[in-house]
Amino acid sequence: MTPTKLLIGQILIVFAIVIADIWFATEWTAWKLAWQAELGLPWFVLGHWPIYRPWSIFPWWYHFDAYAPHIFDRAGSIAGASGFIGCGAAIAGLALNLEAIDAAFQDAGQGTNERASARQH
Repeated sequence: MTPTKLLIGQILIVFAIVIADIWFATEWTAWKLAWQAELGLPWFVLGHWPIYRPWSIFPWWYHFDAYAPHIFDRAGSIAGASGFIGCGAAIAGLALNLEAIDAAFQDAGQGTNERASARQH
């Protein structure tokens, strides 16, 4: 496995964590605001729960922060925590895959050296 494949996997995990956390903050905000009509139409309805697009929190925050600042402060903290959680996941992934990453770099380096020595002969 190449080092790039390991890093791409970690990047995808971090992106998934960030998007999921922002989406959670969006749904939490909608719940705290009692799914008012002013929030707009949901993306889809799951059972009886309206589900909004993950990024809906940002226009809501801009338009409604003056009316419910304590809700948007908490929602911002929830969304902002995604950066720390994602960073922690990236560090944990690095720590867990350190041997695999080292082996991949060693293999990549040996392959280059073998090709170079083959050209010299």
